[in-house]
Amino acid sequence: MSYLDASAMGLADNERLGPVCKGGHLWHGHELTLRVKGRCLECERARKRDLNPDQRKQKNALARASYARRPYDPELQREKNRAARERIKGDPERFDRYINRKRQYALEQRRNRGMMPQELRSLRRAINQAGRLPSVARLVAMEQWRYWREHPEIKDTEIKERERQRRLLRYKVDREFRLKEREKRSRRRAARFFAGIAYRVSTDQINQRFHRFDHCCAYCGASGDMQIEHVKPISQGGLHHISNIVPACLSCNYAKHTDPMERWYRSQPFFDPARLALIQSLTGSPETEQLSLGLVC
Repeated sequence: MSYLDASAMGLADNERLGPVCKGGHLWHGHELTLRVKGRCLECERARKRDLNPDQRKQKNALARASYARRPYDPELQREKNRAARERIKGDPERFDRYINRKRQYALEQRRNRGMMPQELRSLRRAINQAGRLPSVARLVAMEQWRYWREHPEIKDTEIKERERQRRLLRYKVDREFRLKEREKRSRRRAARFFAGIAYRVSTDQINQRFHRFDHCCAYCGASGDMQIEHVKPISQGGLHHISNIVPACLSCNYAKHTDPMERWYRSQPFFDPARLALIQSLTGSPETEQLSLGLVC
């Protein structure tokens, strides 16, 4: 009865519908019995009602002791089943009852199978006929590896191009990765001006600094994708350090270029004295504050 949707019928996870039990307990008038772990729920309740607590504890203890004395042995169980079949075949009357029960069970299975919707039966038949076929992704991967085995000279080129495309896509959608890559680019640029020595600024430090400006441009206040702006340009001796970094939009970052920050900012139409005071309070004097910190190669 595994094809029946137990959850749609309101049954619990461990409840299933099966053939009618010996007690004749029917589920809502249908020719089915509600079973838990293969046993009729009503029969189990009636059996437990007939036992008092002491009898129930004694029976459970005897069952546990019996199971501990006789651990399950697959080979021994097969021998017992074979011997039972031989005994049944030796008794014609008992053999007829056994065959009749099997036939009745097969008829019930065929009759219950008719309860399955036609669409579900077709789907199950298609799944059984298909067998264990590889997925589409697996087929594509197999074809790709076959092509690379036949053309080893272009394998490395395609792998590098895939990695480049993957990093480019991540650069566009992942803000943390974008900040990390921009910090690495600025650090490499600073290392060229300071004989291979540059500070490493973590992404957390950059996020904290950007948060002081509400993740907006420190100069014009515009929002969006912020650049890592060095207040004192690296080409003019400014260090790549958090004390020399503020967020800036692409327009302000390009417009400032290598000009002194205060002189350039005062000449802009969006000049704001409060923003200038905040920038100066956070950056301070790069020549004195930055050189007092340790270097990381």
